[in-house]
Amino acid sequence: KAIAVAERSKAESEANKLAALARAEAIKAEETATTVRETEIANRNKTIQLNAAEEAAQKDAIAITVAAEADKKAALDRAEAVRVQAEADAERERITAKGMADAEMLLAEAKAKQYTVDAEGQKAINEAANVLSKEQIQMQMRFELLKHLPAIISESVKPINNIDSIRIAEVSGLGGQGQGKDNTTLDANGNIIQSNGSLSDQIVNSALRYRSQMPLVDGLLNEVGLTGGDISKMTGSLLGNVEEQKPTDSENKQ
Repeated sequence: KAIAVAERSKAESEANKLAALARAEAIKAEETATTVRETEIANRNKTIQLNAAEEAAQKDAIAITVAAEADKKAALDRAEAVRVQAEADAERERITAKGMADAEMLLAEAKAKQYTVDAEGQKAINEAANVLSKEQIQMQMRFELLKHLPAIISESVKPINNIDSIRIAEVSGLGGQGQGKDNTTLDANGNIIQSNGSLSDQIVNSALRYRSQMPLVDGLLNEVGLTGGDISKMTGSLLGNVEEQKPTDSENKQ
């Protein structure tokens, strides 16, 4: 009976041992499974994170690449715009320069033609003047002088503006002066220094002798048949010239 108990106890111990081993194996297997599961979970999370990081990096790279491409395209567009603007400016300057050159050439040609026409006209005038008689040349000179005579006389009498006043005194016979037979005033040499005429004529004649350019102006007046220095003779000469220039009946008929 004791042997049987011992055998049974031994068998139970073996059974318990086997059971414990079985439980240990089961626990080990379970832990191994847990470890494997957690490892797989960790690997999966790592893979997910790596994939996410890679995806983010790829997105950033794509964004950078797109931005770089955009900047490059913008730079190329700006460079092209600058080139086009430079070409347009150069073309505009070329056209402007060509236009100015053409205008200057046309102006030069026009001036050359004008100079040619003027030269031919002057040549014709000179040729016509060469065949003029001495009297015709003198007549033309007198016409030119008469044309400018008002301005010459106006400039010559400007010194009269400096005369403040004129005083009239009878000094006949004083200082070698005498009275001529026609009521003219003579100097010591017998030269007429005061012509007869009205008092106003004598005053004007005295004022005319005050002109500093008297010899030159009187010489020009004499060229056209006028007498300077004496208002009466000057008007008389003008009236005489007018009468001389009136056409005769025979000339009118011609």
